Amino acid sequence: MKSKRKFVFVLPILAVLGAFGIAYSQSAQVYIGIESCGLFDGEGNVVRIGTGHSVQTSSKNQNATHWCKADVTPPPDGRAVIFDFESTGLLCGLDNTGKASTDWQNVVSAKGKSNLQCKFRSN
Repeated sequence: MKSKRKFVFVLPILAVLGAFGIAYSQSAQVYIGIESCGLFDGEGNVVRIGTGHSVQTSSKNQNATHWCKADVTPPPDGRAVIFDFESTGLLCGLDNTGKASTDWQNVVSAKGKSNLQCKFRSN
């Protein structure tokens, strides 16, 4: 039954992202792009944020970390919530590159500050 719930959860996310015509890796559901990003709100929905702030840092070994921050709907119980690959099974995609990563975390604060961080390794 657990895998069935995950399947049902992923389908609405794919429908939402597909409706916006977002270019992303086939298996990525949260993403960071040049002008927008798709991150979680406090209710567990992936939302497209066109006014978010995205930053990239790179290292000498070609690894890169991308961040996207935005104000979203806060968690209904008033507590911060954390989403990541382990809790969702979803990948983080780097828009228009086809790159995807399991090394990501999206923290939504009790006040609705969503911070998505995705790490991409060169190997």
